[in-house]
Amino acid sequence: KDIVNIASIPNDKIVVIYNFICPPYELDNRADEKFFLCVSTLEPGKNVENTIRGFANFLRKTGSAYKFYWVGRIGWVYSLEYLTKLVKNEDLQDSFILTGYLTEGEKKNLLRNCTAIVYLSHYEGFGLPVLEGMTFNKTAIVSSNSSLPEVIGNAGILCNPADIDSISEAMSYVVANRANLARMIPTQLEKFSPFKQLKVFEQTLQDVLK
Repeated sequence: KDIVNIASIPNDKIVVIYNFICPPYELDNRADEKFFLCVSTLEPGKNVENTIRGFANFLRKTGSAYKFYWVGRIGWVYSLEYLTKLVKNEDLQDSFILTGYLTEGEKKNLLRNCTAIVYLSHYEGFGLPVLEGMTFNKTAIVSSNSSLPEVIGNAGILCNPADIDSISEAMSYVVANRANLARMIPTQLEKFSPFKQLKVFEQTLQDVLK
């Protein structure tokens, strides 16, 4: 849509080939250790402030003992001092954990055991961690913008990334409806089948080379 609207390229000249993750998937996974998870570099585009404030609002409203793990390096603009102060100001010192960089195995262990993925970017080109979460049978809370609604489909919930109440309400909804949302994951993953995407790529390449 952005290519059409911004670059004025005709829709019939555009072919969408999705990112994908190769099997095996862990769709029988039922682990839930009561924490939310985000995997990304900590930079302004990832909406870090509102994610933290929305989670704090969720804890205040529900009185629950959930935690939030953010996996990734600190990128541009932010510093550890700034992020630590932000977490402290929301009284989340024991609940919001900045893990820094983790190994692939450590990351997968968190994916396997989280309640849901949280990805509240201001804008995404795709949002691969959302798809990766689904391969571990995990639903997601994502921004209602850019590519994210298309990636999660009916297997997760959308919220307004600029609205703290919308974020906290989405977290409450996922906690209460996680199993129902997860039932939609196998169907949604079919959309990103590597076999389908490679077939589209092959056909597109043949068309271009004609």
